[in-house]
Amino acid sequence: MKKKKFTRIISKIIYKDGYTVQSYNYSDYIKLGSLEKTIKYLNDWETDEIIFINLSSEKNFKNIQNGLKNNFIPITYGGQVSKIDTYKWAINNGFEKVSFNSLAYDGHFDLIEKCSSIGGVQSIVLCLDIINNKNKYLLFNYKNKNTKYIDIEDLTFLSKKNLFSEILINIINQDGKTKGINNFRFFKQLQKNIDIPVLASCGLFTKEQYIDFLANTNCIPVLGNILMHYENPIASIRHILAEKGYTNRIHYDFKGTSR
Repeated sequence: MKKKKFTRIISKIIYKDGYTVQSYNYSDYIKLGSLEKTIKYLNDWETDEIIFINLSSEKNFKNIQNGLKNNFIPITYGGQVSKIDTYKWAINNGFEKVSFNSLAYDGHFDLIEKCSSIGGVQSIVLCLDIINNKNKYLLFNYKNKNTKYIDIEDLTFLSKKNLFSEILINIINQDGKTKGINNFRFFKQLQKNIDIPVLASCGLFTKEQYIDFLANTNCIPVLGNILMHYENPIASIRHILAEKGYTNRIHYDFKGTSR
């Protein structure tokens, strides 16, 4: 019997000024609704995990706590984590992992080391904000808008230092778009050289793009808000994954049509 391949169905929530939003390039936003309602949908649809990106200030922490009170799914916190108090707040309020992004650009990992000593390596995600420039991938600094070349050998070296449990590739200029990825070389090379999971939020819109990306790269696609335009998309994706020989965390008896 052929061994099944394991993957995770991971959904992303972007939160800004008290609402979950549809983001376009992380510069234009459309309100979708309350965090509590979005969390309910994802729990009802039984996604395996959630990545929560907070684009608001710390004054919204209380609203976030209230919005997550009925969440029963593993969830990662991300968004401008630059001090240890933010990490502690997230871990103490139901987040299993915390994602760090600007630190990767600066090459300063002291904060990650301190947080790892508190919650363990398994609680740390390294997020790489990236610009796709004609299939050339550049590391992006959201603070000053600068970019620089990504050296996969450097990432390979970092991944072996036991500072974080997985890497999230977040392609800024494909956020909210529908074209998906048409060149898998960068992702194949990255996953081939790194022994920890690589997640990718890269503007995948259709279920076909999702499956194609997963099969060709072995990276784990992250579902953005735009995929939520489908009715119960997670059950449909789970059904297609099963047909392709994949298994995942939650067993779901699919009823309906994979469209």
